[in-house]
Amino acid sequence: MTFRQVTFAPGSDQSRNVLAALDAAKINFTPVLAPVFIEDADSLGGIRAVEGRFACKHPATGRIFDVVGSGYEPVGASEALNWIQPLVDAGQAEIISAGSTGGGARVYVQARLTDSEVDVVRGDSIFASVNFATGHDGTLPACAGNSSVRVVCQNTMAAMARSLLFRARHTRNVRDILDKAAVAFAEQRKLTRDQADSFRRMAKRKLDDKALVKFVRETLAPGAGADPEMIVRGVDRIVELAHEAPGATPGTLWGGLNAVTYWATHERGRSDDARMDANLFGKGTQLIGRAIEVATVFAEHLPLNELARESYANHATAAAELGLLLGKPARLPFEQEQA
Repeated sequence: MTFRQVTFAPGSDQSRNVLAALDAAKINFTPVLAPVFIEDADSLGGIRAVEGRFACKHPATGRIFDVVGSGYEPVGASEALNWIQPLVDAGQAEIISAGSTGGGARVYVQARLTDSEVDVVRGDSIFASVNFATGHDGTLPACAGNSSVRVVCQNTMAAMARSLLFRARHTRNVRDILDKAAVAFAEQRKLTRDQADSFRRMAKRKLDDKALVKFVRETLAPGAGADPEMIVRGVDRIVELAHEAPGATPGTLWGGLNAVTYWATHERGRSDDARMDANLFGKGTQLIGRAIEVATVFAEHLPLNELARESYANHATAAAELGLLLGKPARLPFEQEQA
């Protein structure tokens, strides 16, 4: 398995110490460089080293992350990520997990921003999260990205945009970076509150299974919501998740959105490694962002749950009164269709 993640209990040593979190996740290492050889019949032993090219690899497993030039200097996770410790010490954040994808090619620390949890509906809340990450394969500098997370099922509720971007070597301007990060954290707390307001509006909107299918199809393939002939994979499974996933709230737009985000966060992809990498750094973030955009549009056109319940009650009352007049059990319109 190339994906690895360890979660930490609130108040634990790992939740308050970056190096302890890196150690627990077994990602506190610095890659090493090794010469690259190619076959050469004219050289001693039939191989020769490639001048100026080196394999950047894991010091313990030997896994090769990338082939780099002579000017490349490996940077360990502690050097790239330990600068966030002052933010933890200042009570700005608490570490909740750490891990890696690609067998250590990309490593990350996830933190919950303090005082950021807010209810969408009673007992169903989200909190502001920041992932600090760096790569050993030449594709990712030391960086941080914001998101929101749904507590009940740990769904990522917003795209992990790389809104904060820091280079690994920053010893001379670390104070400036920390100040900017603190400001960004305050903005993310506000963004989470604003998102909760938007999600509350979605929680009030009725979404039956027919509308749910349209919502899911439009999310997965733009235009597919209005084109039933377009083939879209994943729709049936997401509809199932709207009814059975942890924290499912079927019948509402909020529940439909959570079905998509649960699928993206917990099931989508060929492997755990591919899914986690996509959710942190790639297409998974785009899908979640798309789901929120489509849900925001749907929210403007779907009926309110209160109105739907009132309409249902009126139908029930009228049907019951009619049944009494006719001397037989009443059936609601939807029951007549199923009969």
